[in-house]
Amino acid sequence: KSIIKSLDDFSYLNDENIALMEYLIKTYNLRYADCMRLFIPSSVRKNVKEKFVKFVKLNENVNLSNFKFNENQLKILEFLNLNIISLEKLNKNFSPSSVKTLIKKGVLEVFSTKENRKPYNFTNFTKNNITLTNEQQNAVDNILNSNNNKFLLFGVTASGKTEVYIEVIKNVLKNGKSAILLVPEIGLTPQLFKRFTSVFGENVAIIHSGLSRGEKLDEWLKIKRGEAKVVIGARSA
Repeated sequence: KSIIKSLDDFSYLNDENIALMEYLIKTYNLRYADCMRLFIPSSVRKNVKEKFVKFVKLNENVNLSNFKFNENQLKILEFLNLNIISLEKLNKNFSPSSVKTLIKKGVLEVFSTKENRKPYNFTNFTKNNITLTNEQQNAVDNILNSNNNKFLLFGVTASGKTEVYIEVIKNVLKNGKSAILLVPEIGLTPQLFKRFTSVFGENVAIIHSGLSRGEKLDEWLKIKRGEAKVVIGARSA
């Protein structure tokens, strides 16, 4: 049959995934289905969907003088003249029947926007630029300039190891690459996520078993689509 349309704006499996799947199948005599599960999150396999929110705005192509409005409808039009609001909130603040009538007349335009389910809802905080100590700068230089690819960074709690990670990751991103920061326990992820988003903004995703299925899906899609180049998480990340 002919292809009607593409269901997704990207492929869940890339060439590298498929090559590794074929290696696993040949080496361990596994089935394709069992290998495929390793590359696709459970939220995708269990058909969890992306979240879309309906918003409402005035239809700019409609001449309002061609209509007659009652008092409730005029209040809605006056409000939407300065705002774009979700359909749910509009129905809570105004008469749902008036909203429905305006939509039916084509005076109001309804559109859907994807909304990411965020694991943590705090806003980014501003932090002053920190000048690295000699020891921190030495660690950064060694990591970036050495031919080795493994390093042990030793320091007691609050000794400034995180600043070293951040400086190294900044350099990695400048070179068009990505980074993953693994934490020993889920309880440490909120503070690190807050710290890293203050530096890298929306370029940070978080993955651990404490997230809801919807949150896991949204974070995974951010990474898959290249919207997040820094990933923070526990072992499951």
